[in-house]
Amino acid sequence: MIKKLKSVLAGLALVAVSATASATVWTSTYDPNPNLSVPPTRTWEHNLGLEGFEAGTDTLSSFILKIWVYDDSNRDGNEGAEVDIVGSVFGGSVGVGSNTVFNVQGQDNWWTWWIDEIAFLESDGKMTVTLSSDYGDFVFDKAVLYATGTDNQKVPEPGSLALLGAGLAGLAFARRRQQK
Repeated sequence: MIKKLKSVLAGLALVAVSATASATVWTSTYDPNPNLSVPPTRTWEHNLGLEGFEAGTDTLSSFILKIWVYDDSNRDGNEGAEVDIVGSVFGGSVGVGSNTVFNVQGQDNWWTWWIDEIAFLESDGKMTVTLSSDYGDFVFDKAVLYATGTDNQKVPEPGSLALLGAGLAGLAFARRRQQK
């Protein structure tokens, strides 16, 4: 009886391992070429749908939005950038130096309002961002949105299917052996 139970548990473990979804990262880059001066205000959209994200099917667990800005070298004093995710509750400011990378992060296990940010992005896979000047002028180099989640339409890899098949064959062999 114990051997049979071990065989069944081993088979279930193989099925569970093969069915586990792995994390997927979708990346959307906005790279104005040539680089843009700010002011005026700059607005752009990241669309994860163009990167394979399927709204309503796939799920997100976190995102990082990185924005590269730098001083325009006019030696005109302090400069500051303001970032706003349009239609959401997020807004933030950062001082601009010779090469500044401004990170906006959202995870579903952070404070409650970040959950709204994830849901906001997950609803259609789009994030509209506005970059403006708090003071001074600077250069906007690029922005990259990294979103991590689960691709629920992913087809299992052949290796996972082979592992599942081997586990099921092992179960069948063990059962046949016990019956004899």
